[in-house]
Amino acid sequence: MATDVWVGISKIVAIGDIHGDYKNYRRGLREAGLINCRGNWIVGDAHLAQLGRLADRGPNTNKAIKHMMKLQRKAQAQGAQCMPLLAIMKP
Repeated sequence: MATDVWVGISKIVAIGDIHGDYKNYRRGLREAGLINCRGNWIVGDAHLAQLGRLADRGPNTNKAIKHMMKLQRKAQAQGAQCMPLLAIMKP
């Protein structure tokens, strides 16, 4: 059995299905203390794991995807990790 040990991580946040609901997605990240009001990554020692459908039914799927990709770059630049799972439900 493999074991991962992370040292120096202040928090790990996991979020589930976003379904393109950009407004609530951003609200959740702000409440978790990961982004500021401009949507920028602000925690250099945290990990974000997005585990459900980022895209699917919501009206702002493209905005959510673009923002998650931006967060991935910004988090990595600060020594953090943003790990998205881009799952799209087939009709």
